[in-house]
Amino acid sequence: MPSARKRALHEVDDNVVDTPKEPSMLMRIRNMWQFANLFQWIMIFGKALKIDDNLDIERNPFGTDETPAKFADFDIYTKIRILQQMTQFVMMQPEKIREKMEEQKDVDQASWRIEPFGWDREDRTYFVLDDNRVYRLTDSPPPAPKPKKNSQKARAAARAAKRRRIVAALDSDADDASQDDNVDNQEPAKAEDDDLGGKKWECVAVTLDEVKSFLETIRKTKDPNEKILRDGLEGHLLPILEKQEESRKRKILQREKELLALEKMAHAKRSSRIANKAEHQKMEEHVREEERKRREEAELARKEEEKRRKLEKERDNRMMSRENRLREREARRLLHEEELAQLSEDSKSTGTGRMSERRLQAEIEKNKRALQDLEEEEEDWIFDCICGAYA
Repeated sequence: MPSARKRALHEVDDNVVDTPKEPSMLMRIRNMWQFANLFQWIMIFGKALKIDDNLDIERNPFGTDETPAKFADFDIYTKIRILQQMTQFVMMQPEKIREKMEEQKDVDQASWRIEPFGWDREDRTYFVLDDNRVYRLTDSPPPAPKPKKNSQKARAAARAAKRRRIVAALDSDADDASQDDNVDNQEPAKAEDDDLGGKKWECVAVTLDEVKSFLETIRKTKDPNEKILRDGLEGHLLPILEKQEESRKRKILQREKELLALEKMAHAKRSSRIANKAEHQKMEEHVREEERKRREEAELARKEEEKRRKLEKERDNRMMSRENRLREREARRLLHEEELAQLSEDSKSTGTGRMSERRLQAEIEKNKRALQDLEEEEEDWIFDCICGAYA
């Protein structure tokens, strides 16, 4: 009696291989953790090595092709890995570069360490580096559990493997060479070893629109980690990207105005050149005025930040002083209690004269008053607000 068991889809067509769309070179570069590490190192230590920080706006002097002309035989991914490895060689002796940095205090140098910015519901880690891009680190997937020998799934897999071996043996005699070629063509490329132990590093968002699109995916999330990640991106990264976008638009508008003014000046008659020159000067004055306002706003923001830090520092000092006073007060209270207990014990155990007894009573009263003063002092309270109000 023939078996009524139906073959699964993966058993019917095992040779069908979906070919995913190959990511672009730019996306592959952004998904390299070595590129993010290299760029972050340049952002922190580049000034000490006199590296220009305008790397992202300069055109490549060797051309824009994937293989730069007369530069090197390595591809772009190998070059990034080599440069990133060179930065690690430099950091093998960090004292040489540390002395060239502006940050000489340990407190300031702590900002060189990059901490995770947040996590999502799948426990994937997110980072926001100094290039204001959002990166994601995904842990390596756990190994698939091996099916038990006596389970139905194991027996079904064994039967399917046996059928495939029989079919392969029958077909191998007919077309050995063509089958080898097909296997080679269908074999998926091995993933590149990124020295992350199977973890996946990828660039999630670069521009303002991409960050907003990413935030929309976790806008209505109920996961506490994603809520913290969303609030952090909205409060920290979005304002920075919005300012950069405004600055970029101002530069484009300014450039368009300059080109328009130059075009007008080139095609205008001689009688209109004075008016065009005046318009150009007015435009420059407007740009200078905007630049002046921008500098004033930046200076005001810097002063506000300094004021806030000063208030926080003064508040921390007051809290530290108050804690010291409390510890000293507690020590004095314990000392008075010990002295009072000792005097009470002496008054009971010793048979001294009348004068000595009066002296002991006086000492006891003195320590009791000191304890009373300490108790009254503990009832005082302090109003210390982060806004600077103190009473």
